Order: sequence, then C-alpha cells, then structure tokens
Amino acid sequence: MVFNLYRYECSVYNIEYLKLPKVYRLKCNCSDGVEIVFEMHEELLKIRENTEISIDIGIDKKECLERDFCGKAHVVSVTELEGRFRTVLSIGGLLVVVKNLVEKPSLEPVQELYVGLSIKK
Repeated sequence: MVFNLYRYECSVYNIEYLKLPKVYRLKCNCSDGVEIVFEMHEELLKIRENTEISIDIGIDKKECLERDFCGKAHVVSVTELEGRFRTVLSIGGLLVVVKNLVEKPSLEPVQELYVGLSIKK
C-alpha cells in the first residue's frame, strides 16, 4: 500500500515555544512554496532551527511508523484563502497547518490520516 498522499521536503526556519509546557511550534518552508506549521511536544521529538525534514501525510500506519515521528491525525478543515488552500490537521490536539497549496487537497473533514516526520541525516 502506498503511504504518501502528500510529501513535503522542508526546512525549519523558526521554533516558538507555546504556553503549554514542552510544546513548541515548528515553522517550515517546504517544496513548491508550501509552508507548514507543526506543533510538537519535545518529549516526542526535538528539532532545531535550520533542520531539514520530510513531512508525509498518508493512510498507511505501518509505513508511517518507519518515520522518526508518526501521529494519527484527523482533518479539521480545508479552506480556500485568496486562491490558495490551507489544510488543518489535528494529532491529539497538536495542530499541523499546511498553507499556500495551489491545488485543493483531496481531504475531507474528520478523515483519518497518519502524519510522519523524518529528520534528514
């Protein structure tokens, strides 16, 4: 089974700690002009600025588990803003926001997915 519905090659350009203890927000510039904001708990995975990562969004749990991080996500929303699309996913309350998409993703609210994150060595 093919895991990837979407794959993004990204560079982390900013890390912001949130009010919740040990929770931080990664801001990433990705392939094709896409920007991804990814909330993470530091006990799950620690990432530093300027780190190169791959973010995969797909349907196969087994393949997702091969990544450095794998989370079960639900689609919160898919919206259009000024001719571009934004997708919001929730991994147990931690949000992943995929911004500046040219084409509308084939995702529906409450759809279940897996989000994998790999740190490039």
